[in-house]
Amino acid sequence: MQVITYKALASHKTWITDFIFDKSKNEKTFGELKIIFEKCLGRLTPENDKSNDLRILKLQKKMADGKWTGTIDLELNKYSGLIEEGIHRGVAYLRCVESGINVDKLPNLRLLDR
Repeated sequence: MQVITYKALASHKTWITDFIFDKSKNEKTFGELKIIFEKCLGRLTPENDKSNDLRILKLQKKMADGKWTGTIDLELNKYSGLIEEGIHRGVAYLRCVESGINVDKLPNLRLLDR
């Protein structure tokens, strides 16, 4: 288990290759996922949101409102080095920081080895 910073999170790769309407097949960082989410947000509806990516907005609001209890846990595959769990939480966290919320007011980020 280790604490991770906002900057380290943004550049950390995930197991996600295609995300929302982006069908490219390369592994994506959290920063790339955040950009894709924001680019696709206007076209994303509950009907075409098969992976429930819109929950990022609910998670972001919960964090921004100070209602998140505990840490934000992200599961790291120690063999591949990719984050496999907590993708939506990580994207929501990045959106909070980039909206101007100070990281001191947000939950801590933690990497858990699997």
